[in-house]
Amino acid sequence: MTRSHSDVILSSSAAGIPTRPDVFASLRCPFEARRNPNIEAAAVAARAWLEHTFGATRGTKRLVRAHMEELTAGFYPESDATRLTFATRFLYWAFTLDDLVDETDVGRGTKALASLFKELDHVLSGAPASGQDPLHSGLAELLNDLSAWASNAELASFRDAMRAYFGALLWEANNRACSWVPDEVSFKLLRPAAGAVPPFWDLIGPVNGVRLGTVGFDDPRLERLRQLAGGIVCWYNDVLSFEKERDAGDVHNLVIVYMKRRDLSAQEAFAAAIEFCNVEVDAFVDTAAALLNTAPSLALRRYVATLESMMATTLHWTFGSQRYAGLKLEPSSRLSA
Repeated sequence: MTRSHSDVILSSSAAGIPTRPDVFASLRCPFEARRNPNIEAAAVAARAWLEHTFGATRGTKRLVRAHMEELTAGFYPESDATRLTFATRFLYWAFTLDDLVDETDVGRGTKALASLFKELDHVLSGAPASGQDPLHSGLAELLNDLSAWASNAELASFRDAMRAYFGALLWEANNRACSWVPDEVSFKLLRPAAGAVPPFWDLIGPVNGVRLGTVGFDDPRLERLRQLAGGIVCWYNDVLSFEKERDAGDVHNLVIVYMKRRDLSAQEAFAAAIEFCNVEVDAFVDTAAALLNTAPSLALRRYVATLESMMATTLHWTFGSQRYAGLKLEPSSRLSA
């Protein structure tokens, strides 16, 4: 049952905003967070790659402390150790780019960022990485590794997804440069792309080994499921990362957009954001049930289960990661609906 606005009851912390445990408990998550058994081997190998590629810097050490492998182990629970290592390396690469955009002057204007993305687009197109910049060389290495498992069509889709990711990050930078709080429609449309959802979703086939072929792809409900899941991971992250993003002066957060665009208090905006997220979760559950009822197949069930694990894993990792609150949950803990 979908919770109404009045069902979302949030107490306030000393800072006048809802407590994170209350926010966490108010989020609907009827999904199972699975965990790849190859997580430890992948974590060791990916951390070594991160430090070799980007150096043992303060930023890389912070990424290691955030236990990024918990995310990829839940995103791709059926992959072997080699492919899980690849996914974790790619996650490190993407978060390094995100931190560059979110926390430095590169993300406060469009000229420098557009130049960076133009160079990265050349790498996506097959051009050799220029110079020794680790973002360029790291992306080239990742693409080369992915080509061993992905079909030509999957590689092309991944490249397009990366371009969508870059475009959305540029949109965010333009908003910052203009001191512009995005409207709800554009924010909900572009936020998943800015969160790198498209490329991570495109890795489900080559990394997790869940390929649907022609089964289900002609049904628009499958794309609807992908869109819902991609949004939900962002809304989970937004309501649990509010303090970090507010303190950084960023406005690309669902709660902040509601506060600014609807002229709501933080308490009201949190309640509205949680309600929206819970409605989207219910829509995913209903759409998945209808699709599986009319187009049952083992591959489709595995695909839906992968999306569900991605959502649940994001919720638990965001709540427990030191990146956002310094809290730590046991990997096996799960929130019941």
